[in-house]
Amino acid sequence: MSLGLLHHWRRLARQAGSGAESTFVPLLPLEDTREAGSSGSGAMIEIALGGACIRVRGRVDGAALRTVIAAVRSA
Repeated sequence: MSLGLLHHWRRLARQAGSGAESTFVPLLPLEDTREAGSSGSGAMIEIALGGACIRVRGRVDGAALRTVIAAVRSA
């Protein structure tokens, strides 16, 4: 993850004006398990939250991910 992406997300959160304090979780790099020369994105997001582990591969729908995270937090 680039520093620029983090700043972009923070700016979007400020513009949304949710008023809630933003919190971030540490990101740890995973081993790259893609085969050399394979096509397609092997990108994956893994979020450990409240004893649950959320894994998302490929393109992420932000609204759907927010819904999942809210459900995990309320459980």
